[in-house]
Amino acid sequence: MVGTASQRIQHHFHRPLPRQVLEWVRLQRRVTRGTLFSPPLIGGSGLLAIRQLRSLTRSGYDLISFNYAGHGHSTPPFTLNASIRDTRRMLDLAIRETRPKRLPLFGIGLCYGSIPTVCAAHKAREPFRGIVLINALPRLFTFDLIHSFRKFCRGHQIRTRSNAFTTMLKRYSDRLFPNIDKNLARFGTLERQRISLVRTLWEAVTRNPLKHVRLENTPVLSIYSPNDPLLGAYRLFDNRWDYEAHIRRICPRSTFVVLKGDHFLSAAQDRRLAQQAVSGFLNQMGSG
Repeated sequence: MVGTASQRIQHHFHRPLPRQVLEWVRLQRRVTRGTLFSPPLIGGSGLLAIRQLRSLTRSGYDLISFNYAGHGHSTPPFTLNASIRDTRRMLDLAIRETRPKRLPLFGIGLCYGSIPTVCAAHKAREPFRGIVLINALPRLFTFDLIHSFRKFCRGHQIRTRSNAFTTMLKRYSDRLFPNIDKNLARFGTLERQRISLVRTLWEAVTRNPLKHVRLENTPVLSIYSPNDPLLGAYRLFDNRWDYEAHIRRICPRSTFVVLKGDHFLSAAQDRRLAQQAVSGFLNQMGSG
């Protein structure tokens, strides 16, 4: 346990099944206005989620996150289905942990984390006072990703034909996921030996976990950038309103804030605008 008198980070282990462990973390304040529940990114961790959302927790909120299967001390293997299952189980735990205080519970979904967040909310019959989505993926896979990769290859030439496909694929992945340690042995903190790769690829191509999901009653703040290369790879901005239409299909009570920067909100102005929008949304929904 680490932290100050006003807040502390606690590490816990949840055992939903006899042979399964989920590692989770909680930033808890002595006086809190509510709790934020945020699944991590693939290849990330619960502690990384806390660092990414630290500015919001300074506004007076607790935060609960965790490690997907195969990450940290959570039982392997990782698959996409496992990440959705783990999020659902951890949301059930978060509801039990926060219910005695009778304070609002909010969902925060960043990038891929938006998919398990929304799926878990649907399964739990919409327990969140509100959900914040940041550069959210409105679907898991589309063949537009392959078209985008082919377009990228046509626009970038390499000097040698030796390992041309591998070289181009690495350049493309670096464009979509900059500053993430990735190779044949790992993606971020997720090691190759702790992932079921064949099953994960199969699930990515054949499953659409959001197909029958619709949050009719939950207010949603969706923050996104048309310049995000990952969202652009889905070809969601060929028509500017396509992305918002996809989000509204799943979350009809959505409002939107459009930024100009990249996937990770690297620009200080984007981070400031996003923080102001999220803080205003949490304040409005928390007092409702």
